[in-house]
Amino acid sequence: TGIGQWGGLVLLGNAPANLCDGNGDDVADATELANCGIAAEGDAGLYGGDDPNDNSGVLNYVLVKHAGNALAAGDELNGITFAGVGDATQVDYIQVHENLDDGIEFFGGTVNVKHVVLTANGDDSLDWAFGWEGRAQHVYIQHNDTAGNRGFESDNSESAPLASPVSNPMVSNVTIVGGNVPESDSEGILLRHGTAGRLHNIVITGPSGMGECLEVDSFEETRDNAESGDLILTHSAVACDNSENFKGTATTSGLSTKDWFLGQTGNMAFNGSASLNLDANGYEPLPGSPLIGAGVDASAIDGWFDSTDYIGAFDGENDWTEGWA
Repeated sequence: TGIGQWGGLVLLGNAPANLCDGNGDDVADATELANCGIAAEGDAGLYGGDDPNDNSGVLNYVLVKHAGNALAAGDELNGITFAGVGDATQVDYIQVHENLDDGIEFFGGTVNVKHVVLTANGDDSLDWAFGWEGRAQHVYIQHNDTAGNRGFESDNSESAPLASPVSNPMVSNVTIVGGNVPESDSEGILLRHGTAGRLHNIVITGPSGMGECLEVDSFEETRDNAESGDLILTHSAVACDNSENFKGTATTSGLSTKDWFLGQTGNMAFNGSASLNLDANGYEPLPGSPLIGAGVDASAIDGWFDSTDYIGAFDGENDWTEGWA
């Protein structure tokens, strides 16, 4: 038993990623996408292409435990890697537990995921980069007190933050619970390196020993997206016990992350987790919780999503993790 015993699960597809750009103009055009072959981490193979509807099969009720082994110095695998995976792929009810590196990571692609549990992972829990344009709903993230970095690490591209296609997922109904790991800066969500995105119904909470709960990085391109509305976060709640719900500046015009967050529809900030009125398990809202009935119906925005009216991954009545996770 123990973390990092084996590599992990890697899916390589033929959907677009902005790393297909071959001439350095930061745009992966049709010709470059059609001829794309990006080397995946861990020497797993090639991915990327011009088919957003590519099908890598079905992944249902899959639990990946104790993976993330380093194949070379600094080259650990994620629990589940989605590299250039297309939206005809079906992913529902997956868990990554105690992975040495990230729980799941999206390298471009358009794949959609539902009912995701990411627990006690050693680095980030959910990571996206290089033009992921998929969807995610019903995501539960729980850090432990041993390791763990960010709940979300959300990127477009560090070296080319304007690279196209730009990371622009829609994500709804997420619960992130941090851990007491100050030395690894267990954080909530970091939006960085030019990502766009539409985030709804998210709750970030955690104990006094975690790092900041919400941050937008200093890249001008990320702050431009936050300024323009290409990066939004609505109907969400931040309630951490560390007196650091927010960090830094979010927009080009200098709006603080706190003011950017509270200026968007339906958002709430609390001084600590007690205000959320959660069950003793730390993630399910009890009757009277401010999370219940406070969400936006994501299905009215995009029909792929289930209809919900609550903030977070759980409605307080049905624990969809029971019996499999």
